[in-house]
Amino acid sequence: LGIPAEPLFRSSIVMAPSYYGVSFYYLTEVRGFSKRYFESITIILMFCFFLNSYINKKYLHKFKPKYVIIVCSLLSFFFGLFYNIYIYFEVDSKIFIVTGLSLYLTFKALNACPIYNLLVLACPKGYEGSIMGLFTSVRELGKAFSSLIGSLFIRLFGIQRNQYSSLNLMIFTINLFSLIPLLFLNIVEDKSIINR
Repeated sequence: LGIPAEPLFRSSIVMAPSYYGVSFYYLTEVRGFSKRYFESITIILMFCFFLNSYINKKYLHKFKPKYVIIVCSLLSFFFGLFYNIYIYFEVDSKIFIVTGLSLYLTFKALNACPIYNLLVLACPKGYEGSIMGLFTSVRELGKAFSSLIGSLFIRLFGIQRNQYSSLNLMIFTINLFSLIPLLFLNIVEDKSIINR
């Protein structure tokens, strides 16, 4: 959502268009976010990163991966709407967007935990490093495509410097893309992996 720390927490398995670049300029040029606010967000996100690791290790493995993906996807979408509300209603409180951003990225990161858990379980013994390296490379490729597609969305919605009137609609449209993988969860068979 416009901060340097976000790529660390971008864990979507789908190439959803990216909008954190244009968000950065909107928050700084239009809403007056300073360096101090971005530093605060980064600290909060680092705390959430460690919290995610604890939650994944302690609790997430007890639930079916599909349920975790569904719940976390819906929660990240819900908190992503905070940004739309912040723009549309011109909310003055910066804590509103900081809270929404932190929770959005927290559940976005938790959404990927079951994928990693299943991946580790599915790795043939002795090939864990190769498979994880391949998966990481695919994610990096997806992030590159998400930035490219996000740029096309920015052009499509006619957003440029000092012209952010369509930003709210663009972000809402892009957030809908994060729900698309939920339509294909039924084709994923994880029972044989989990019962290994």
